[in-house]
Amino acid sequence: MTAAELNIPKSFNDGDISHFIKEFPHGICFLDLETTGLSPIGDEIIEIAIIKISPSGQITTFESLIRPKGDIPEKTIDIHGITPEMVKDSPEINDVLPNAIKFIDRSPLVAHNAKFDLGFIIYAAYKLDISLKDIDILCTCFLARRLYRDLPKHSLNALCDEFDIENENHHRALNDTWVCLKLFLKLSRNPKYVRERGVLFNLKEYKNLKDFVVPEHIKNFTNEIFNQVPLLMKYRGGSIRMDYRPIKPTAVMPMPSGPVLYGQCLISNQNKSFGLKKVKELKLPSEQELQNAIDEGKEILEKSQADEQFKKKYKL
Repeated sequence: MTAAELNIPKSFNDGDISHFIKEFPHGICFLDLETTGLSPIGDEIIEIAIIKISPSGQITTFESLIRPKGDIPEKTIDIHGITPEMVKDSPEINDVLPNAIKFIDRSPLVAHNAKFDLGFIIYAAYKLDISLKDIDILCTCFLARRLYRDLPKHSLNALCDEFDIENENHHRALNDTWVCLKLFLKLSRNPKYVRERGVLFNLKEYKNLKDFVVPEHIKNFTNEIFNQVPLLMKYRGGSIRMDYRPIKPTAVMPMPSGPVLYGQCLISNQNKSFGLKKVKELKLPSEQELQNAIDEGKEILEKSQADEQFKKKYKL
């Protein structure tokens, strides 16, 4: 089956299909979700879309709206436009997720900011007692950061602008899945891709979710995390060593190595995962405390980068 027969985007053609068959002879899938919020622990999936390219080059799609058990907050409706009216007659997650996992089968799976999307899939599968298959997960955000380190942003929108990828209906799952596919196509044709590519994780790495516990000192900031309120975090480890690191948290998520606090580091402006076991304290700062921490962190980061460049220059 050719791209033309499926009426898929004109920017995707049979030569692109051949590229994927060569790179992924066992097939490949692309996935995107829309959700009621940013944390798999308290929020729900309300739309899922998957595009699959088979070993023979056949392209098929899986797409469904999902009726959540809870409400869809207005602030997320403003982002994706999915209203309660749109999902009221849709199936629930327990009907959709098993079919989605069956559709993917054992194909490698690509998503943009894959930790976010797969965090929702994995936690929902755990709650529904659905077994996960041995699937490699790749991430276009992670890959873009490795291949194009100098770009100021690596969001889907920013990368679409950088690579001139059409993105007409951003924040609807099927559109964003096509965009992810086209972005991955661009990235996988970069000459550095062969040495920079890598599997982010494998679904089978998720073990012991039954032991997933959010420490009390993090639970106390549930509202701040949900509303992405900047916080100061005392953290054991990491490349930036300081008493309190400024972050904008977005979610608590399950990961193979254990649960993480996911959010934006306000020093580097990059999204990062912080292991919950290493988060020793969170606190709500004043505006001045927050700015002081950002300024201090940037000084530390600049010095660290300068030291690293010096070592490379003189091969120390």
